[in-house]
Amino acid sequence: MHSDLLEAHAVQEIVNFDIDQPEVSEVRTDPRHRDVGGSITDMPFADSTFDWILLANVLPWVAEDHLAISELARVLKPGGDMLISVGTDLSRLNVGGPYARRGYSLQALTELCASAGLQITWQREHTRLAMHLLNVTWRWQYRHLGRGRRNLMPRFAVLACGRADRWVRLGDAWGLTVLAHRP
Repeated sequence: MHSDLLEAHAVQEIVNFDIDQPEVSEVRTDPRHRDVGGSITDMPFADSTFDWILLANVLPWVAEDHLAISELARVLKPGGDMLISVGTDLSRLNVGGPYARRGYSLQALTELCASAGLQITWQREHTRLAMHLLNVTWRWQYRHLGRGRRNLMPRFAVLACGRADRWVRLGDAWGLTVLAHRP
């Protein structure tokens, strides 16, 4: 999902990590991709391996989130940053999934990061009413048209909803993104 973003930056290697062996390198043409499978609570990497970590909606799935964040802090180099995106504890998006928890408040995520020696240096709440409406539309089309059928959400609609969510701020935030720094 984030491959285009990562490939646009001058990084030497992009490690795609998931509980099951990911298959990102098989579908991407960029040779910098490397796929690794394993548990986020016991990662198969040496201490201080990564300059940057992108953790997109992973923590709500992990029952032992304190072990996961400690492991991530262990493999992050001193001076490195981790971008963490999660649903908030108000999130309606997480209802019905096999999540370990519904979401996080900023305070809970800050405390979790601090327990692993990470400092939150930036934060933003997001995913309000406009993005919820987009999500409802996407789920409808997926259910009624199927996965391989016509996509009713052109790129401009997705971008417009994202901008509207940021500027208008209608409703409670259902998403939270923080930048955590390892001193």
